[in-house]
Amino acid sequence: MKKIVNGIEVDLTAEEILEKESQDAAALLEIQKIQFKIDRQLAYPSLAEQMDILYHEGFDAWKSVIKEIKDKYPKPEGV
Repeated sequence: MKKIVNGIEVDLTAEEILEKESQDAAALLEIQKIQFKIDRQLAYPSLAEQMDILYHEGFDAWKSVIKEIKDKYPKPEGV
């Protein structure tokens, strides 16, 4: 990995590489925290559809629909 210092490209130190990798891992975790929520929101039926499932098929049917989505888009570790 390289960086620019006073207009000259130089290699990162071992400490800088470790810090960059740590920052990258933290950024990835933040993305995962957001992405699983977005994926779930897009997959959930609308509120009206959920109420219809509850009314016509009951709580267990509704729970099954929601669990299927939660299983498909699990919460990442560390969230």
